[in-house]
Amino acid sequence: MTIPPYAAALGVALFVGYASDYFAVRGVSIGLCNILTIIGLGIYFGSQVHLVRYGCLIIVISGSLSVVGLITAWVANNAFPYIRRASALAISGMAFGMGLIMMVWLAGNIGRDTMTVVLLALAAAEGMISIVNTVWLRWKNEMMNCMREDDRYGDDSKWFMYTL
Repeated sequence: MTIPPYAAALGVALFVGYASDYFAVRGVSIGLCNILTIIGLGIYFGSQVHLVRYGCLIIVISGSLSVVGLITAWVANNAFPYIRRASALAISGMAFGMGLIMMVWLAGNIGRDTMTVVLLALAAAEGMISIVNTVWLRWKNEMMNCMREDDRYGDDSKWFMYTL
């Protein structure tokens, strides 16, 4: 019974990853995956039927695991010098690990209902932050288009464009 959620997550991750690269909207894709996670958690919170909860588990795992690859690619594309890129990827990996440790700790110390509400709040916060970051990066791209006369390197270069 553990294979179907991860098989579905693989399919969703491949589809969302391809679509986000094709349309160049990783931030929006992260937000949509978080909406998928919120929908699954909401149905899980409101149901007592085990079969419905298992279906919600498939939805939640598909949404939450698809975000990891999108965030990693987004961080790698928006940090220009190699040292900054390596540091950003290391920090995002540590944040994922800290999130997993926090969830194990929460699962043992609080009840199912409280944990579901915490997960809903975290998924909503991550989705909103990704959308706000997308808007901010779009604004930064417009500012870079306005100041093309200065010739600097890195993400201050006149030719550097942030990946949305």
